Amino acid sequence: MIKYALIIPVLGFLILMLYYAGSERQGLALEDLVEVELEDMGIDPTGGLPVLILSDKEKGKVLPVYIGIHEAASISRALDKEELIRPMAHDLIVKILEEMGASLTRVVIKDLEDNVFFADLVIEMRDVSIPIDCRPSDAIAIAVRLDAPIYISRDILEISLNEELTRWWRGEGRATGLGIEFQAMTRELARVLGFEGLEGVLVSSVNEGGVAGEAGIVRGDVLLSVDGDAVTDPESVNTSLSEKAGYAVDLLVSRKGVELHIEMILPSYSEEIEYEH
Repeated sequence: MIKYALIIPVLGFLILMLYYAGSERQGLALEDLVEVELEDMGIDPTGGLPVLILSDKEKGKVLPVYIGIHEAASISRALDKEELIRPMAHDLIVKILEEMGASLTRVVIKDLEDNVFFADLVIEMRDVSIPIDCRPSDAIAIAVRLDAPIYISRDILEISLNEELTRWWRGEGRATGLGIEFQAMTRELARVLGFEGLEGVLVSSVNEGGVAGEAGIVRGDVLLSVDGDAVTDPESVNTSLSEKAGYAVDLLVSRKGVELHIEMILPSYSEEIEYEH
């Protein structure tokens, strides 16, 4: 309580200063922006760094944003709606905004210099929009907690889209027709997410209307085996599932440290419909 008593008035004062300066600090207009979606977060297999996968909603192409380990862990907790006993930094910022009566209207990735992205938190307070400069990783960590939209400057998007990554992302790690995507469980990813010692494949995305979602698979599960056969990478999962098309399979998954058996009936090839994320 003492911490809140000291921190909230100070930050409240800063927010008020930003409010009075808001009319002089204008962010990018919406017509100059493109909305992007946080599709996933993983570890870049080439450099071992955490990376956010942002998808351009207009063209469906992929934009990678590299972030730090701690920010990756914070975003992962928010995506999994994990609640901590004590608030961490991003949770505290959300709390302060709520207490001050301010709202986060959007996050804007506004610039790129020397391969480093710059962003704004666009805060609305007393009918005034206030852009606050910050790192994209911090902005997105707050945005996912408040379900706020993420935008990027159209100019920055055009020079940042990664065609090679788009082809890889759309072509690998996905079990077509099932509404599910996988991420290889690297040692670094296991450490960030607290899965040390587990050998399997991380379920990175699930479409609630797909076969996997209906069966009970959820994002964050670690797939350990298919019909008793251990899996070690997305390719082995896709191969195993394609060989069993039209049949029921037993999936062994680890969910928050508990092993579960989930039965999933795979569509036959004639029934399979390409799932578009």
